[in-house]
Amino acid sequence: MISFDEATQIVDDIVYFLQIFNTKNNFCINYEICGSYRREQKENIKDIDVVIDINYEKINAFMFFFSFEKLLKENGFENIHRFKTFLKCNYSNIPVEFYFAENEEQFEVLKLIKTGSFAFCKDLAERARHDGWMLKFADGLYGIYGSVQVWDKETGMPDYVMNPLRRKWKEKDIIETLYGKYIDPRERNV
Repeated sequence: MISFDEATQIVDDIVYFLQIFNTKNNFCINYEICGSYRREQKENIKDIDVVIDINYEKINAFMFFFSFEKLLKENGFENIHRFKTFLKCNYSNIPVEFYFAENEEQFEVLKLIKTGSFAFCKDLAERARHDGWMLKFADGLYGIYGSVQVWDKETGMPDYVMNPLRRKWKEKDIIETLYGKYIDPRERNV
């Protein structure tokens, strides 16, 4: 684990890397450093989380990942492991995770979830359910959706059905809807 100041040096290198990559390839639309760094947790930062919005409509995904991994290796990133939607590696012996969003909606929700903290996200999901919303961030559904409680006849338990027409997907809108005001990442160290 490292301090915020030590993490800042690594983040500066990552931002520089992303700027080089974007300049060379014009792939990244937007990115955000998330996790405990975005929350400005002063001590015990264990990894760096980066959410990247990629314009999949304009790029060849294979070429993107090939170019991205190649440039990572050339810039001192090690132990690179790519999965379907994210990539793990190390930089200066600190774990770095890159999460790739396919569109702006996914980017906004990933940014919220990956900023955390875990306790904040758990409270967010509980508030959503309590207030008649469902928080979704998988399978093409990103944001909070209006929901209604129904009775599942098979299980004999309550269930929830989503209304896709009642949806919010921007980080700010989700937080304001569920908390009545925006909560800055620095205040999410619950």
